Amino acid sequence: MLPIKPEDITPDKLDEVAREWDQARIYAVTRAEVLVKGNEWRAAKVRENQLEVQCMLRARRLRMYGMSRKEIQYLFGADRKTINKWLKGMD
Repeated sequence: MLPIKPEDITPDKLDEVAREWDQARIYAVTRAEVLVKGNEWRAAKVRENQLEVQCMLRARRLRMYGMSRKEIQYLFGADRKTINKWLKGMD
């Protein structure tokens, strides 16, 4: 935005500048919020992956001790596809 001479300042010009400032501020706030949410999302994905590995290891241990797939599925509250993925290659 170019410098304004004092004689060019009108109520309309002040409104225009105020709108531009509001838009820039809203953009900056939204961008900052998205950066925070992005960081939270990435951390949650890492935690999800860690938790899945822990569950998979425990499911495999239960299967080694003779527990049925159906019972393991019930204990975890998981679907059959997930249990099959965790126990792939064990039978």
